[in-house]
Amino acid sequence: MFDNLGILIYLDEVLVKSISSIQGQIVGYIDIRTRRKSWDIGVSERCKSGRTDTMYLEERNNKDKREGFKGTASSDAETKTMCNDHDKVQEQRGNARCEEEIKQIYTSYVYHQNFYNGLIKMGRLNNFCIGDKCNEGDYIFIKGRLIGNTILSYIESILLIIETYGSEIIDSYIPSSELLNTSKIKILLEKIKEKLSDGNIFDLLIEHDKGNCILQINSKCFCNENCFRNSSIGCNINIVGKVMRRVNSNEDINLLRKLNQEYFYKELLIKVDSIFSNIDLGITIPRLGDICICNSIQVMPISIYI
Repeated sequence: MFDNLGILIYLDEVLVKSISSIQGQIVGYIDIRTRRKSWDIGVSERCKSGRTDTMYLEERNNKDKREGFKGTASSDAETKTMCNDHDKVQEQRGNARCEEEIKQIYTSYVYHQNFYNGLIKMGRLNNFCIGDKCNEGDYIFIKGRLIGNTILSYIESILLIIETYGSEIIDSYIPSSELLNTSKIKILLEKIKEKLSDGNIFDLLIEHDKGNCILQINSKCFCNENCFRNSSIGCNINIVGKVMRRVNSNEDINLLRKLNQEYFYKELLIKVDSIFSNIDLGITIPRLGDICICNSIQVMPISIYI
């Protein structure tokens, strides 16, 4: 499933690290190694010099004196010894300590690869492209085509039309009995857009063979800070993530669920769509897409690559 030549475009590193604290069996992707080297360099010098001077002097003087049968003898002796001893020792010692610290921190790509391989080894990754067996809480691999966020795209398009053509032209197409006018619609759409993008969290839609998938995206987790959420629309992407919710044909996932009062806002958007569907500006005005997605799964992506 994993392509070693795949380009990683999204990685939730905080989520990967939090999973590692729970799943102790998956190792290697938060590995910081520190290695220290230390050694001593010693310099020792010893110098010894010695000198001994010895001088010995001896002087003798003998005298004999006779007078008749008498004789006198005298002897003088003088001995002198001089000894000088010199001893000099010089010693010098120096120590030097060097420490080197090397830290190895895995890159984001290795985080993803080790995490992916850990799930495979544990048998915890379900290939949703092969079978449709998946439950809430499962780790899954999905391959599909990126559609984008139809709600945000629609709101941005309508706001652009209002800003471009102006309130006077657009209001001329709105019946006087209608309570909503251009200025009110603009305020409503701006508030909805702000709430949908709050906290840098938004939805992306994925279309695959088994149905639709809703990705709960954090815009700060894109590997390239300049990467916009719409830059890969229409492309086939690969997702590794965790299933948050799965619904069948009798249930749906509302793309406005982040607003809490999703059905209230749904009615507002449907009302706006009906108003603009009757406006003729000489261009094709975008229509509101599906707000409630049936037979789909909601996934928190861990990584996305192409």
